[in-house]
Amino acid sequence: MGDRVPPRHGRGAQKARPGLISPRPIALALLLACGLCGCPAAEPEAEPATPAPEETATGSATPEPEWDDDDSSAPPPEQVPVIHFKPIGLSPMYVRFFSDEAALQQLALDLGRVYDAGSVAVEVTWNEAEFSGAITLFVPETDHRSEALARAIAADDPVPAQRLRRLLRPLASYRSWLGGRYDLRILSFDIRLAFWDRRSGGHCSIGGELGDPEGRKIGPCFRCLNPRAGGRVEACRDGDTWPAKLTGDKAVIRQVESALRSNPL
Repeated sequence: MGDRVPPRHGRGAQKARPGLISPRPIALALLLACGLCGCPAAEPEAEPATPAPEETATGSATPEPEWDDDDSSAPPPEQVPVIHFKPIGLSPMYVRFFSDEAALQQLALDLGRVYDAGSVAVEVTWNEAEFSGAITLFVPETDHRSEALARAIAADDPVPAQRLRRLLRPLASYRSWLGGRYDLRILSFDIRLAFWDRRSGGHCSIGGELGDPEGRKIGPCFRCLNPRAGGRVEACRDGDTWPAKLTGDKAVIRQVESALRSNPL
Protein backbone atom coordinates (compact mmCIF):
# COMPACT_ATOMS: atom_id res chain seq x y z
CA MET A 1 0.00 0.00 0.00
CA GLY A 2 1.15 3.55 -0.64
CA ASP A 3 1.76 6.18 2.01
CA ARG A 4 -1.29 7.89 3.41
CA VAL A 5 -1.85 11.44 2.22
CA PRO A 6 -1.83 13.83 5.24
CA PRO A 7 -5.02 15.91 5.80
CA ARG A 8 -4.90 19.23 4.03
CA HIS A 9 -5.36 22.63 5.65
CA GLY A 10 -7.19 25.62 4.27
CA ARG A 11 -10.09 25.06 1.97
CA GLY A 12 -10.39 21.38 2.69
CA ALA A 13 -9.89 21.71 6.44
CA GLN A 14 -12.76 21.12 8.87
CA LYS A 15 -14.37 24.35 10.11
CA ALA A 16 -14.87 25.13 13.83
CA ARG A 17 -18.35 24.43 15.06
CA PRO A 18 -20.37 27.53 16.05
CA GLY A 19 -20.89 28.19 19.76
CA LEU A 20 -17.53 26.70 20.81
CA ILE A 21 -14.53 28.67 22.07
CA SER A 22 -11.51 28.38 19.81
CA PRO A 23 -8.64 26.54 21.59
CA ARG A 24 -5.99 29.02 20.36
CA PRO A 25 -6.71 31.82 22.96
CA ILE A 26 -6.70 29.26 25.76
CA ALA A 27 -3.26 28.00 24.74
CA LEU A 28 -1.87 31.56 24.59
CA ALA A 29 -3.20 32.31 28.05
CA LEU A 30 -1.56 29.21 29.49
CA LEU A 31 1.77 30.12 27.93
CA LEU A 32 1.63 33.65 29.42
CA ALA A 33 0.77 32.28 32.85
CA CYS A 34 3.64 29.85 32.79
CA GLY A 35 6.02 32.58 31.67
CA LEU A 36 4.96 34.86 34.55
CA CYS A 37 4.64 32.54 37.52
CA GLY A 38 6.26 29.37 36.28
CA CYS A 39 4.74 25.97 35.74
CA PRO A 40 5.94 22.65 37.11
CA ALA A 41 8.11 20.88 34.59
CA ALA A 42 6.72 17.68 33.21
CA GLU A 43 8.57 14.61 34.28
CA PRO A 44 10.35 12.92 31.35
CA GLU A 45 8.86 9.67 30.26
CA ALA A 46 10.84 6.66 31.41
CA GLU A 47 12.61 4.87 28.61
CA PRO A 48 11.49 1.31 28.13
CA ALA A 49 13.80 -1.10 29.87
CA THR A 50 16.04 -3.06 27.59
CA PRO A 51 15.21 -6.72 28.05
CA ALA A 52 17.99 -8.93 29.30
CA PRO A 53 19.55 -11.28 26.78
CA GLU A 54 17.84 -14.24 28.37
CA GLU A 55 14.46 -12.50 27.97
CA THR A 56 14.90 -12.11 24.23
CA ALA A 57 16.30 -15.54 23.64
CA THR A 58 14.05 -18.18 22.20
CA GLY A 59 15.15 -20.66 24.79
CA SER A 60 17.07 -22.83 22.33
CA ALA A 61 20.82 -23.04 22.17
CA THR A 62 22.68 -21.80 19.13
CA PRO A 63 22.40 -24.61 16.58
CA GLU A 64 25.51 -26.30 15.34
CA PRO A 65 26.51 -25.26 11.82
CA GLU A 66 25.17 -27.59 9.19
CA TRP A 67 27.36 -28.87 6.39
CA ASP A 68 25.15 -27.57 3.61
CA ASP A 69 26.72 -24.20 2.85
CA ASP A 70 27.39 -23.35 -0.76
CA ASP A 71 31.16 -23.47 -1.26
CA SER A 72 31.12 -23.54 -5.06
CA SER A 73 33.00 -20.22 -5.15
CA ALA A 74 35.65 -21.35 -2.66
CA PRO A 75 39.25 -21.76 -3.84
CA PRO A 76 40.13 -25.15 -5.35
CA PRO A 77 40.92 -27.75 -2.70
CA GLU A 78 44.52 -28.70 -2.01
CA GLN A 79 43.70 -32.35 -2.60
CA VAL A 80 41.38 -33.54 -5.37
CA PRO A 81 40.32 -37.15 -4.81
CA VAL A 82 40.69 -39.81 -7.47
CA ILE A 83 37.26 -41.08 -8.53
CA HIS A 84 36.86 -44.81 -8.98
CA PHE A 85 33.94 -44.97 -11.40
CA LYS A 86 31.99 -48.23 -11.52
CA PRO A 87 29.09 -48.65 -13.99
CA ILE A 88 26.64 -51.52 -13.41
CA GLY A 89 23.91 -52.48 -15.85
CA LEU A 90 24.41 -49.46 -18.12
CA SER A 91 24.35 -49.55 -21.88
CA PRO A 92 27.63 -48.66 -23.63
CA MET A 93 26.15 -45.28 -24.59
CA TYR A 94 25.29 -44.44 -20.97
CA VAL A 95 28.68 -45.64 -19.80
CA ARG A 96 30.16 -43.09 -22.16
CA PHE A 97 27.84 -40.38 -20.83
CA PHE A 98 28.60 -40.98 -17.16
CA SER A 99 32.35 -41.36 -17.72
CA ASP A 100 32.59 -37.97 -19.43
CA GLU A 101 36.06 -36.67 -18.52
CA ALA A 102 34.98 -33.07 -17.91
CA ALA A 103 32.05 -34.18 -15.73
CA LEU A 104 34.21 -36.48 -13.61
CA GLN A 105 36.88 -33.78 -13.20
CA GLN A 106 34.29 -31.31 -11.93
CA LEU A 107 32.82 -33.97 -9.64
CA ALA A 108 36.28 -34.63 -8.20
CA LEU A 109 36.79 -30.91 -7.65
CA ASP A 110 33.43 -30.58 -5.87
CA LEU A 111 34.11 -33.64 -3.74
CA GLY A 112 37.54 -32.26 -2.81
CA ARG A 113 35.79 -29.33 -1.14
CA VAL A 114 33.77 -31.76 0.97
CA TYR A 115 35.93 -34.83 1.62
CA ASP A 116 39.49 -35.06 2.85
CA ALA A 117 40.21 -38.32 1.10
CA GLY A 118 42.65 -39.45 -1.56
CA SER A 119 40.01 -41.41 -3.45
CA VAL A 120 36.28 -42.00 -3.52
CA ALA A 121 34.13 -44.61 -5.24
CA VAL A 122 31.16 -43.61 -7.38
CA GLU A 123 28.82 -46.32 -8.61
CA VAL A 124 26.20 -45.75 -11.33
CA THR A 125 23.65 -48.53 -11.67
CA TRP A 126 20.66 -49.29 -13.83
CA ASN A 127 18.03 -51.79 -12.65
CA GLU A 128 16.18 -53.04 -15.69
CA ALA A 129 13.58 -54.91 -13.63
CA GLU A 130 12.64 -51.80 -11.66
CA PHE A 131 13.40 -49.49 -14.58
CA SER A 132 15.36 -47.15 -12.31
CA GLY A 133 18.89 -45.81 -12.02
CA ALA A 134 21.03 -44.53 -9.17
CA ILE A 135 24.26 -42.60 -8.66
CA THR A 136 25.86 -43.67 -5.39
CA LEU A 137 28.82 -42.16 -3.59
CA PHE A 138 30.50 -44.43 -1.06
CA VAL A 139 31.44 -42.15 1.83
CA PRO A 140 35.03 -42.74 2.97
CA GLU A 141 35.24 -44.55 6.30
CA THR A 142 37.63 -41.88 7.56
CA ASP A 143 34.94 -39.20 7.29
CA HIS A 144 33.65 -38.27 10.76
CA ARG A 145 30.75 -35.99 9.95
CA SER A 146 28.12 -38.70 10.23
CA GLU A 147 29.14 -39.40 13.83
CA ALA A 148 26.59 -36.86 15.10
CA LEU A 149 23.83 -38.86 13.43
CA ALA A 150 25.07 -42.10 14.96
CA ARG A 151 25.15 -40.56 18.45
CA ALA A 152 21.58 -39.31 18.04
CA ILE A 153 20.40 -42.78 17.03
CA ALA A 154 22.17 -44.36 20.01
CA ALA A 155 20.49 -41.87 22.37
CA ASP A 156 17.08 -42.32 20.70
CA ASP A 157 17.10 -38.63 19.81
CA PRO A 158 15.92 -36.94 16.61
CA VAL A 159 18.44 -37.66 13.87
CA PRO A 160 19.82 -34.53 12.09
CA ALA A 161 20.04 -36.19 8.69
CA GLN A 162 19.60 -32.82 6.97
CA ARG A 163 23.28 -32.26 7.69
CA LEU A 164 24.12 -34.67 4.87
CA ARG A 165 22.90 -32.23 2.22
CA ARG A 166 26.34 -30.82 1.55
CA LEU A 167 27.72 -34.30 0.99
CA LEU A 168 24.95 -35.08 -1.49
CA ARG A 169 25.10 -31.87 -3.50
CA PRO A 170 28.14 -32.75 -5.69
CA LEU A 171 26.23 -35.76 -6.99
CA ALA A 172 23.25 -33.55 -7.82
CA SER A 173 25.49 -31.18 -9.80
CA TYR A 174 27.08 -34.11 -11.65
CA ARG A 175 23.64 -35.48 -12.56
CA SER A 176 22.34 -32.08 -13.69
CA TRP A 177 25.37 -31.44 -15.90
CA LEU A 178 25.09 -34.82 -17.63
CA GLY A 179 21.34 -34.46 -18.08
CA GLY A 180 21.73 -31.09 -19.75
CA ARG A 181 24.67 -32.24 -21.87
CA TYR A 182 23.49 -35.64 -23.07
CA ASP A 183 20.07 -36.97 -22.06
CA LEU A 184 17.35 -35.50 -19.84
CA ARG A 185 16.45 -39.01 -18.69
CA ILE A 186 19.61 -38.96 -16.59
CA LEU A 187 17.82 -36.50 -14.30
CA SER A 188 15.56 -39.35 -13.17
CA PHE A 189 18.51 -41.22 -11.59
CA ASP A 190 18.48 -41.25 -7.80
CA ILE A 191 21.47 -39.84 -5.93
CA ARG A 192 22.61 -41.64 -2.79
CA LEU A 193 25.23 -41.67 -0.06
CA ALA A 194 26.35 -45.13 1.07
CA PHE A 195 28.04 -45.90 4.40
CA TRP A 196 29.95 -49.13 4.91
CA ASP A 197 28.91 -51.28 7.87
CA ARG A 198 31.66 -53.61 9.01
CA ARG A 199 29.38 -55.51 11.37
CA SER A 200 27.01 -56.80 8.71
CA GLY A 201 29.32 -56.63 5.71
CA GLY A 202 26.84 -54.45 3.84
CA HIS A 203 26.01 -50.81 3.23
CA CYS A 204 23.36 -48.39 4.46
CA SER A 205 22.42 -45.59 2.11
CA ILE A 206 20.23 -42.51 2.05
CA GLY A 207 19.33 -40.36 -0.92
CA GLY A 208 17.71 -37.15 -1.98
CA GLU A 209 13.98 -36.59 -2.16
CA LEU A 210 12.17 -36.97 -5.45
CA GLY A 211 11.64 -33.76 -7.36
CA ASP A 212 14.68 -32.06 -5.84
CA PRO A 213 17.28 -31.68 -8.63
CA GLU A 214 19.73 -29.71 -6.47
CA GLY A 215 20.05 -32.30 -3.72
CA ARG A 216 18.95 -29.94 -0.95
CA LYS A 217 16.44 -32.33 0.64
CA ILE A 218 17.30 -35.64 2.24
CA GLY A 219 14.96 -38.57 1.63
CA PRO A 220 12.91 -40.16 4.41
CA CYS A 221 14.60 -43.56 4.77
CA PHE A 222 17.93 -45.27 5.31
CA ARG A 223 18.09 -48.43 3.20
CA CYS A 224 20.51 -51.15 4.20
CA LEU A 225 21.82 -54.18 2.38
CA ASN A 226 22.31 -56.93 4.91
CA PRO A 227 23.73 -60.14 3.42
CA ARG A 228 23.03 -62.00 6.65
CA ALA A 229 19.37 -60.95 6.58
CA GLY A 230 19.17 -61.98 2.94
CA GLY A 231 18.04 -58.70 1.41
CA ARG A 232 17.35 -55.01 1.77
CA VAL A 233 15.84 -53.51 4.88
CA GLU A 234 15.07 -49.92 5.83
CA ALA A 235 14.50 -47.55 8.75
CA CYS A 236 12.53 -44.37 8.12
CA ARG A 237 12.03 -41.08 9.90
CA ASP A 238 9.02 -40.49 12.12
CA GLY A 239 7.47 -37.44 10.44
CA ASP A 240 7.79 -35.39 7.31
CA THR A 241 11.09 -33.57 7.93
CA TRP A 242 14.50 -34.03 9.51
CA PRO A 243 15.56 -34.05 12.31
CA ALA A 244 13.37 -36.94 13.37
CA LYS A 245 13.62 -40.22 15.21
CA LEU A 246 14.03 -43.41 13.25
CA THR A 247 11.26 -46.00 13.18
CA GLY A 248 11.48 -49.61 12.16
CA ASP A 249 13.08 -52.83 13.29
CA LYS A 250 15.58 -52.26 16.09
CA ALA A 251 18.19 -54.44 14.39
CA VAL A 252 17.97 -52.31 11.25
CA ILE A 253 18.25 -49.08 13.25
CA ARG A 254 21.30 -50.55 14.98
CA GLN A 255 22.83 -51.33 11.58
CA VAL A 256 22.26 -47.74 10.44
CA GLU A 257 23.98 -46.46 13.59
CA SER A 258 26.93 -48.79 13.04
CA ALA A 259 27.27 -47.76 9.38
CA LEU A 260 27.28 -44.05 10.24
CA ARG A 261 30.18 -44.48 12.66
CA SER A 262 33.60 -44.04 11.10
CA ASN A 263 35.01 -46.44 13.73
CA PRO A 264 32.32 -49.04 14.57
CA LEU A 265 32.40 -50.44 18.07
